[in-house]
Amino acid sequence: MKKSLKQYTEQHAPRKNASKLLPFYSEMKAMRDQGYSYRQISEALQENGINAYPSEIKRFMDRRDNQIGLVRNNPDGITHQKDYKDQFFEKFDKKGE
Repeated sequence: MKKSLKQYTEQHAPRKNASKLLPFYSEMKAMRDQGYSYRQISEALQENGINAYPSEIKRFMDRRDNQIGLVRNNPDGITHQKDYKDQFFEKFDKKGE
């Protein structure tokens, strides 16, 4: 017999943090901004009992940045997607003049 969504929610608590890396996001971002590699971040996490491959950390950070609208490694120094799009279209409009 199938369960209704209401029955499911009565029997299961929601997950607090779906990712083991989420609580460390701001610290990892700060480390990346300071020039630390994903491997170094992985080593720092391992010293604190969190096992994560460098590739796993990169994928997590890319997804998280995208979720909150950040653009990383941008040569124009723009940090939010909206600003990036605005500047792109501004440049495009100037070329058509």
